[in-house]
Formats: sequence, C-alpha cells, structure tokens
Amino acid sequence: MDELQDEFFASIESRVDIFEARNPTAAIKGLRFPRVPIAVIIMDGLKPRTEAHKALLTALLGYAKNEPGIVIFAFGFPSFQIPPDIAEVFETFGVYWSRSNYSREMFHLNNARVAPSDREVLKSGKGDSSATATAGKELGALQELIRDSGQILAPSYSMKALQLSGVSAEDAVYVYERDLIKKPKGRVKENRLVDAAVALTRVGKGRVAYIGDVNSESMTELLVRAMIGLEPGSPRTDRQLTVQLS
Repeated sequence: MDELQDEFFASIESRVDIFEARNPTAAIKGLRFPRVPIAVIIMDGLKPRTEAHKALLTALLGYAKNEPGIVIFAFGFPSFQIPPDIAEVFETFGVYWSRSNYSREMFHLNNARVAPSDREVLKSGKGDSSATATAGKELGALQELIRDSGQILAPSYSMKALQLSGVSAEDAVYVYERDLIKKPKGRVKENRLVDAAVALTRVGKGRVAYIGDVNSESMTELLVRAMIGLEPGSPRTDRQLTVQLS
C-alpha cells in the first residue's frame, strides 16, 4: 500500500477489523475466517488464467452471490491489472466490462436515473421503495448507494482513472457528463452501454464494484467508505474487511 492508502485504512481501523491477505490462498481464507467480511477490496492485479487466481475469483463470486457484502476492485487494481485480463476478471461476475480510456477528467455522479421527487425519498430513506423510480422493483445497486450515502458522494470530481467500457448505464456510478442518464420522455432504453470511471452492479445477494481512480482522491476514499457502509460517524461493525494486497 502507498502512503495515501495507508492513511485511508488508518481512518477506518477503529470501526472495522482489517484482514490483510498477501496471497490468493489467504484471500480465500479471508472470505470466511475469522468472520464473513462486510467487504472485500482487491488492491492488486489478478491473473485469471492461473489456478490460484482462478480459485480466488470463483471464491469471490460465491461470496458476492451468497453474502450481503461487496467486492471492490480499487486502489492498486487499475494500475497493476494487465489490460487484456480485465474483461476476463469481470466476466466471472457475469458483466462484460473491458478496458477503456486512461485519463484525468471531470466525472459526474450518475444519479439522474432517479426522478427528482424520488431522489429525496431515496436519500432520506423515507417512504416505500415502490414509490421510487423503480416502480415497485428492487432498487438497483446505484440507487441503493444514493439512498444510503448520497449525502457524502461528490456530485462531480476530477480523477485520473482507467475507465471501463461496456458498462450498463444503470451500473455506471461516475461518468462523463455526456453519458449521464437523462430523465426519459418516452420509453427507457435499459441496455445502453457507456464508459465509466466507477461501476457498481448487483450480483446475487451482494454487489461488485470497480473504481478506476489511480491516485486515491479524497472523494474516492469517501466513495469506498460509502460502498462498504463505513461513512464518517458510522458505528463500529462486528464484521471484518478483507483486503487482498498481492
């Protein structure tokens, strides 16, 4: 971990026990021992064709499908992941995200999918979710994130990021302004694909996220805390945070 990442983990260590895994076998163990984690952060590149990393990806898929947690590919992952293997890593989870542009840009929170009147309901946590833009369906992972943590997420911020292509518009968290989902006048095109610096999707009971920021911006650190449910001021959790370092 670099200095900025050290500072991030120091900021949350009073609220969660951190299990550091320095090889794939230890990371698999960290999905169950000593406790099922609240989240798993993959901080280094994976080699999905090797037996060790293939086993880790299979275990991560099982965790995501069966536990109400989240697998986050972030921090060192976009820097150290071999580009051709990115698509194969995410295909494990049933999404077809692949490498796109690498640049510093201003990215925008893609919350326009929620109607303005419903956005306040989501952010406040009040009311029945059937009254939201999902029209009675289960909230998407992005809508759930806005409901639970929208007050701490930056509406937009600059980051140097390796972006992903092939991301469903409803899974795209931070995007170019041109790719923001506008409130539709007619039928919604559900399968529109965009580039995203940050992506988040539901997999079974859990979620899988990618954060392309390579410089650990302060707004990215708040985003990670929001994704794992450890916002500033939140109570200590009895579950652990598993971090795969290599």
